[in-house]
Amino acid sequence: MRSWGGAAVLCAAVALLSGCGGSGSSNTPPPRGGPAGGGWEVFGQGSHNRGATTAGADGIASNPERIEFRVNATPNVTTKAHYQVQCGGGASQGTHAARTPFTFELPLPSAGGSQESHGLFCSVSIRATKPASAEVVVTLLERPAPSQ
Repeated sequence: MRSWGGAAVLCAAVALLSGCGGSGSSNTPPPRGGPAGGGWEVFGQGSHNRGATTAGADGIASNPERIEFRVNATPNVTTKAHYQVQCGGGASQGTHAARTPFTFELPLPSAGGSQESHGLFCSVSIRATKPASAEVVVTLLERPAPSQ
């Protein structure tokens, strides 16, 4: 009969070793539909390989308080991103140029800034230019409005 003490030591050793050899931080964004940390959630993502000269992502945010997009590239590049946000009857659009990686908060079109003024859903579309030699990931993030 095996001892429980030996099994506990073996389990502790496996748990400690499994945490070793990590690669540190990564440019890989969080998975679609999952938490991104700090109350932000992913609601859309597009991954674009070498060869293409544009990258983009589309998604529908559900009851957002804030929306932003993140652009990561390998290698890091300068990109110009065009965005369009439609919430209820309001819309906003614009351009943001920067070197990757970067995150940019999008303005929510609304009258007065309340959830009631823009509705529960916002449609977001991002299109970014990129060199054909770069791999780019565009991620859409939302911070949901507090529940009432």
